[in-house]
Amino acid sequence: EIMAARRNMAAARRELTNGPGKLCAALGLGRDHYGADLCGETLFLAPGDCGRVGRSPRINIDYAGRWAKKPWRFYERGNRYVSVKPRD
Repeated sequence: EIMAARRNMAAARRELTNGPGKLCAALGLGRDHYGADLCGETLFLAPGDCGRVGRSPRINIDYAGRWAKKPWRFYERGNRYVSVKPRD
């Protein structure tokens, strides 16, 4: 409910966290968190089940020239919250 309130939407909606910007907004992360230690007391990554990781070119960065096609987008295969389904 806290994440949904931060995004001003229903918690059950798929669009709540289906993209990096939306995820950061829902988690309350902003520019002040840039470079934060992800192994700290306040902000950390907890271990969990590993899904099947896929990779693809990033989305909507045609302006990046030859870098636009680099497979620098990582996602969990089969996860319904992935914003744009890559062609696997």
